Amino acid sequence: MSDLLIIGAAIVLKEKNGFLFELQKRAKWKHAPDGVLEAGMSCIGGTVEEGESLEDALQREAMEEIGCSVAVDRSTHPFSIDPEGNASPLPPGSVPAGVQFLWEGNDPGFVPGAKVAVYAGHAIGRAAPGDLSAIATLKPELFYELARESFTVERLEAQGGILKERVRVPRSARVKPVGTAARLLELQRRNPEFFQRILGVS
Repeated sequence: MSDLLIIGAAIVLKEKNGFLFELQKRAKWKHAPDGVLEAGMSCIGGTVEEGESLEDALQREAMEEIGCSVAVDRSTHPFSIDPEGNASPLPPGSVPAGVQFLWEGNDPGFVPGAKVAVYAGHAIGRAAPGDLSAIATLKPELFYELARESFTVERLEAQGGILKERVRVPRSARVKPVGTAARLLELQRRNPEFFQRILGVS
């Protein structure tokens, strides 16, 4: 565990009717090549600061982003996802307790060999956007649709997604999975047995 370079912590937040995600801050919104505004959607989390434990970083990010703490699932069968999207089991005790999986990115600017530790759990209290533009609750089947095609905020709401906004998000904006959310979708498509582990099914 000591030789792992873990630079971020995130959590898959499970709710009664699905999963809760963040919509990134306005400064990170981008126009796609077709001119449509895209808002990145990912899991709650962020960078681990110097001297912080992973769970301390996770709780700090949760308070900043959704205004409440989170409860972490302790039952895990940890695995890792490499930059190509391949999943493989991790030996017991090789990651901190509660970590569901590690992923390593190959996105521009991502430190080679650096990993993000991902937990699973639920919010304690009522989540609301803190320093985020918005948070979104999606039923699993709606989230899985994003693996096939991205869609607009208008469609997200029309299909039962719930958006809580701090900053008004244009309904014509397209939701684009990024970071941990993008890895989850790839995992659900390529390695469903590993995906089920995150949901507490061994």
